[in-house]
Amino acid sequence: MVPVCLVTAVLALGPWQQLRAQSRTQGAAKGALIGGLIGGGMAGVVAAIQYSKDRDFAVTPSRLSFEAAQPGSHIEKIVTIRNRATDRLSVQVSVRGDSFSLVDRADEPLTLQPGGRAELRVRFAPARRGSASGSLEIHHTKGRQKSAKRTSVSLTGRGLSP
Repeated sequence: MVPVCLVTAVLALGPWQQLRAQSRTQGAAKGALIGGLIGGGMAGVVAAIQYSKDRDFAVTPSRLSFEAAQPGSHIEKIVTIRNRATDRLSVQVSVRGDSFSLVDRADEPLTLQPGGRAELRVRFAPARRGSASGSLEIHHTKGRQKSAKRTSVSLTGRGLSP
């Protein structure tokens, strides 16, 4: 059986307008939705396409690329997590990579109510010159489930010469 996926396309129609098209699809049907939006005269205006196999949980964006920074300085970016389930989600977040950290977030589990969302601020603070990579690891459980599902956000950055 092919897993059902949720595809969300956000189309920028003008400076203050957006059109959201959402479809629960199977397999190639998700490509047809996106292709229909782009092929239907919307080429070049697709602002964001979010695709997730997990219908209960969404993470935006799926990767963060930080601008180059001097050692001793830092840059911060936001990752948004959303609960699309009808039950609450318990979320545990951790960061891998020496140059990356979470700002203002305790290690304790975060609870997201149905329809709720949270913003995680990720900091890139290079200690030395060169490329840096890491990941934001997000584990979540729905309701009374015992096993956690994992989502990973890729993190990259570059430290400049002092």
